[in-house]
Amino acid sequence: MAKEKVENYIVKCEQEVLTTIFNNPISIEECLTALEQKDFLDDKNALIYGAIVEIYLGHLKTINKNTVTDYIANNSKWQFTNWQSYLEQLISGFAFEDDLKANLELIKNASIKRQLDNFSQRVINTKIDFAQYDNQIAQLENEFMDITQSKHTDKLTPIEEVAAEYLDRVSKLRQRKQDITGTAIGFKGIDQVTNGFQPGDLIILAARPGVGKTAIALNFANNAATTIKENMTSEKDRVVIFSLEMGQEQLCQRLVSLNSKVESSALRSGRMSDSEWTEVQSSIEELKTLPILIDDQAVSIVDIQSKLKQLKSQYNIKLVIIDYLQLMKGPAIKNSQVNRQQEVSTISRMIKLLARRIDAPIIALAQLSRDVEKRGGTPKLSDLRESGSLEQDADLVCFLHHADETAEQEGPVQAAGPKEKPDVIRVDFMIAKHRNGAQKTIALSMNRRTGRFYDFTDLGDK
Repeated sequence: MAKEKVENYIVKCEQEVLTTIFNNPISIEECLTALEQKDFLDDKNALIYGAIVEIYLGHLKTINKNTVTDYIANNSKWQFTNWQSYLEQLISGFAFEDDLKANLELIKNASIKRQLDNFSQRVINTKIDFAQYDNQIAQLENEFMDITQSKHTDKLTPIEEVAAEYLDRVSKLRQRKQDITGTAIGFKGIDQVTNGFQPGDLIILAARPGVGKTAIALNFANNAATTIKENMTSEKDRVVIFSLEMGQEQLCQRLVSLNSKVESSALRSGRMSDSEWTEVQSSIEELKTLPILIDDQAVSIVDIQSKLKQLKSQYNIKLVIIDYLQLMKGPAIKNSQVNRQQEVSTISRMIKLLARRIDAPIIALAQLSRDVEKRGGTPKLSDLRESGSLEQDADLVCFLHHADETAEQEGPVQAAGPKEKPDVIRVDFMIAKHRNGAQKTIALSMNRRTGRFYDFTDLGDK
């Protein structure tokens, strides 16, 4: 009987939350940071909340009696028996807006308890397959972390505290007397404009296929990890790479190629000279010492969110790379028919919030549309595929573009056919949006055979 009373009270709190949203539609923003559809105990309340969330995330219409009624009437997935009368009851109901925070807290706590109860039963009933032991344990760990860390704890901070912390930070920067205040990624021009990629920033790096966005991202990771290792600021500092397109071994091959300067094709075939083999072995030994973590299993923003939250409890995350955004799945919304552009918009918002939560820059690679090729010019913000709100959410939007000018090769020129492309070319790194700085194009050089990038004025030993 006691359990029934508690559940009835929870359902009453859910109804008050929905009534509050109808009375003050802007409160949906606070609800979204606290609750997911699965947190609702009552199925009817969950369905109505799901419809409201879909309207809001899809930027469809203002949330009110008419828009929600029409939306549910035209989408059977949100309907249930006598939904019209139940919706009318919520809309005409009464709720103290001051109780919203307490109601959200109670609903979330009850949801976490239910999930933990269900999780404990699954653990008890799990049959361990020792051939898949590591995967099963990792899956259970991630699920537990998802549950326990799904609750946001928000507080309002007096400006006095914010100003004091900022003064302390600026004072430390002044004493360091260094231009780079964020994570240095090893290219003079880019680091100079950005002062290093800043904690909490979302950096969108976009290009057409084959231009080299994965290659330059790996250069960023390699350079940042090398700097971390050389400076030895903390043994817990890490660079994290999430690859949704390539496996771990492919990424390792690329890192070895750019460091050893041995062509990727030679690494794939194994046909290389003794001196090249020596360079490869040396590069692999060096690579082993770099503070880089690689994950090629994540397929959704929820996976990445869960893993980064877990990593944050163990390491100081200095840089995150996601390759690439359009391959990522959004959060599952029950019975949802949200289109891909809306889904990408949700993903980009979640990545931005995640960057702030883990206090690290996140580079999300993205593909540009074919409009760049059709137009025959340089990329524009509107060329982002399925862009949604990418350019709004990002702190930096950067394009990679093959410039017409090619870098001269040093040393003897090998015989080549008239259509053969040069090994080393100029690539423009275009900062098209910079929330906290200037827009600028930085010239880089890229060796096609090894995937290694250089400052354009410092070709060095290609």
